[in-house]
Amino acid sequence: MTAKFTQTSTADNLPFKLTLNGTVSLMKPNSIHVRIAGEIPKRGKVERVYASVGADYITYFGTEKLYRKDRLEPKPQEFTGEWEAELDGFFGGEELMKRGKANYKGTDKVGTIPCDVITFTSAPRNNLPERVMTYYIGQKDRLIHRATYPVPSDSDSNLVQTNLLTEINLSAKLSAKDFVYTLPAGAKPIIQRRQREILQRNDSSRGAF
Repeated sequence: MTAKFTQTSTADNLPFKLTLNGTVSLMKPNSIHVRIAGEIPKRGKVERVYASVGADYITYFGTEKLYRKDRLEPKPQEFTGEWEAELDGFFGGEELMKRGKANYKGTDKVGTIPCDVITFTSAPRNNLPERVMTYYIGQKDRLIHRATYPVPSDSDSNLVQTNLLTEINLSAKLSAKDFVYTLPAGAKPIIQRRQREILQRNDSSRGAF
């Protein structure tokens, strides 16, 4: 699967809307490459890359030129990143639905695509509280075209993130070489004492600000 990816984040205490753009490539059982980039006002350019290379999962934070590397399961159901079921559903499928409760909320359009609107209330897990996520699922293709959900934050900013998938191609011709990722020159591993700080500032489940 390939797609274009647009991420929009808003927060109560910030006067602007942050928009990042990128691309997505997915291939079962455990291959993923997601690149998201843009510019944060008064903070400069930002880039984040999530890539599986063999049995390793690399997360690269371009702003700091830092990376972390984690071991992958042979057939993961999800990947740590700036998304929920709109990407993880490709790998985890119906199993992910066991983690909460879905409710039908009517219909809407994403661009010109008629969608069913589904809210999914996730049960607390991995130190994250219960959250309500909204998915816009194409009535014809049954694909998630948009997802909106609150992002846990240490502040009271009420951060909300929306991911839009366009040009989704389930017939993309991909191979293992398409997921090979070479870290940029000068990239350094996140040392243990800074890892929490970097993740809070960059990781998907904690928001883009």
